[in-house]
Amino acid sequence: MDAAQIMKAVQDADLFVIFPDEGGTGMYVELGVTLSTEKQIFMIGNLNKPIFLFHPLITRVSSVQKLEEKLLEK
Repeated sequence: MDAAQIMKAVQDADLFVIFPDEGGTGMYVELGVTLSTEKQIFMIGNLNKPIFLFHPLITRVSSVQKLEEKLLEK
């Protein structure tokens, strides 16, 4: 998959889930693309950097199980 295909896939997704890690780079480009679409975003974990992980469109959850619970609420 090339960069254009990845961006298209992110834009076409129903929601976006990010598992951030301190060494990650490309995931933040995908996150930025998703933020621009104003889609639902879930972050799993408790990483405190970068500041974009605190954007109001991002719902922070502590585990995959908590994510499943949140999705079932809807």
